[in-house]
Amino acid sequence: MIRRVVSLLAATAACVAAGVATAPGAAADRVRDGQWALQRLEAEKVWRITRGEGVTVAVIDSGVDANHPDLIGQVLPGADFVDGRTGDGRRDLDTEDSHGTGIAAIIAGRADDASGVAGLAPGVKILPIRATSGPGGFSSTEQLAKAVRFAADKGARVINVSLATTFTDANVEAAYRYALEKDAVVVAGAGNDGDTANQILYPAGYPGVVAVSAVDVNGKIWPRSQHGKQVVLAAPGVGIYTPSPNGKYASANGTSAATAYVSAAAALVRARYPHLTAGQVINRLIKTAHGAAQGWDEYYGYGIVYPYRALTADIPDGPRENPLLNRPGVTWPSGYTPQAAGDQGSRDESSAGGVLVVLALAGLGVLVLVVVLVVVVLVRRSGRKGPPPGPPGTPGGWGPPPGGYPQAGAWAGQSQQQPPPGWGPPRP
Repeated sequence: MIRRVVSLLAATAACVAAGVATAPGAAADRVRDGQWALQRLEAEKVWRITRGEGVTVAVIDSGVDANHPDLIGQVLPGADFVDGRTGDGRRDLDTEDSHGTGIAAIIAGRADDASGVAGLAPGVKILPIRATSGPGGFSSTEQLAKAVRFAADKGARVINVSLATTFTDANVEAAYRYALEKDAVVVAGAGNDGDTANQILYPAGYPGVVAVSAVDVNGKIWPRSQHGKQVVLAAPGVGIYTPSPNGKYASANGTSAATAYVSAAAALVRARYPHLTAGQVINRLIKTAHGAAQGWDEYYGYGIVYPYRALTADIPDGPRENPLLNRPGVTWPSGYTPQAAGDQGSRDESSAGGVLVVLALAGLGVLVLVVVLVVVVLVRRSGRKGPPPGPPGTPGGWGPPPGGYPQAGAWAGQSQQQPPPGWGPPRP
């Protein structure tokens, strides 16, 4: 379940939702019993620490039905950048499968009763932003760029984008850079064509964005998940209950749902550690993922998101910068680089000045080298050393662990277990 949104300006296929099977008349209490992802992600333990209160998650999608029983009281006024028909985004005009409402429910569905879809972060508020016109996609990249900037300007700490497209332009890229500069954690689905036309889609392929693949109840990668250098984390995305039109529920497959679970995990971390920057939140999610000790691979990224450990592990805050901005092989398609900004003029007037600058820098380099040598000598003489680095991928380090993530991909301590009680296909 991910919207593969493609601009009508681009000569590519329209958006799709993968593997959605409506369950006519499915009882809401039975839906709750079938939410295996909440069991695998240890939601009950997580909720004893935080439910995400005080955090706003923007859902850029088809709008969100604020009157759905699972979302009453959870949805803030937002915006509609398609045609204004939803007013403030609190209506879902996707008549096919209520995609935006489903994503919002996975993130923030009410957990104060025993029925319907409960979100992993039921204390957060959803900022609904309509940027797609339902199954037909969006008509221009301008409206998508406006949606991203709106989310950032409204203070969304997390921006969920369960959308994917082959099309990108400088305007949209600039909007995502703006959101990252505003300290938002941007989470996006990797895509659902990994078994056929696997390629990097956007915004998952942008630097700084948390791209998510999907796994099943046993932690195995869903075969259709997009894979590649852009993938950062994996999350449940197979057999996921979501609200669908006319009061029904559906069982969906795809990286849309997986994206929502990672967005919820990021929101929980932001609620528990409000002083952390977006980059430090991402670091915590990476370092605590299932399988993080084995390192990265192109299917699971750094591992399966593990929210309870992300909330409880003893990890230094680390640098404030987003660790995903300079990943090998992940670049802005427009060719933008941070170094490209700035004044490039007056080169022909600065030849003499350039020589002086070079000499000054060389002198500074010598001075730094002398200082370093003195410090090294003093440290050796004192006999004192810093703490040894921890094992790769364990709490205590910063940044991506080295190595490769094994394809087994099972949940820690739960390899090859039977599905949890209550899991099964939709029931009438």
